[in-house]
Amino acid sequence: MTTITEVAQLASPFLRDYPDFVMEKREIFRTPVRHLVVGFSFGPPHYKGEVDLYWRVEFLFSPPNFSVGIGRQIDGAHGFLGEDPTLPARVRAEMERAASEVIVSGTSLDNMLSVQQHMNPYAGMSYPSQALLHAALGRFPEARAVLEKYLDLNWADANAYGASPSVVIGSKKSERRQRFKVQWLENLGNLDALRIMLAEEDPAPVAALLHEWEAMNVQVRKLERFWRPSPFPFESKVASANGPS
Repeated sequence: MTTITEVAQLASPFLRDYPDFVMEKREIFRTPVRHLVVGFSFGPPHYKGEVDLYWRVEFLFSPPNFSVGIGRQIDGAHGFLGEDPTLPARVRAEMERAASEVIVSGTSLDNMLSVQQHMNPYAGMSYPSQALLHAALGRFPEARAVLEKYLDLNWADANAYGASPSVVIGSKKSERRQRFKVQWLENLGNLDALRIMLAEEDPAPVAALLHEWEAMNVQVRKLERFWRPSPFPFESKVASANGPS
């Protein structure tokens, strides 16, 4: 497998030229961090020396333990260390290309829909990612509609998950399935709570919930030293509308 040291060596030329990016384990992201973690990640390799690079934009304002966002594998940066002498140069070139063409400086919630065009067209943005992005942008009806569709598709499956005649009750596999089910139901419950708030169309509780989730994710990810809390776009609009005339 590709070690953290090998990943750091691959990333070091890019980091020297782009000092606003930092590296944490297998991830490289732009600082400061606000609502988004914008950068790259080296995927866990399946084979010795394998390099698998992605550009990513992670939404921090998601329910705890429920990572959402957008991204794509960078095909030109895939290869095996020791087999392809051009790989380090290709990794650096692809990172520089993505930083200048895809996840450019200034990538934010406001221009996330334009960044989406660089995703794999056959994959697209997941329902939770769509809903949370709409919510953060203040598009409450759109966010609620997507959440309702997602919840309708998942509640029954989540409740039924775990029961299988091929799984022995009390086995480690059974316990893993049960833990997954509990987490799945918790995620759906959190998103359902957001759906209810969106239906009421009151910006204050929606903002409070998204800020709470963001702070929790920052703590779990240990991003406190890079994070700069800031209002969501719809909060700024509300404050402007309620300001002095």
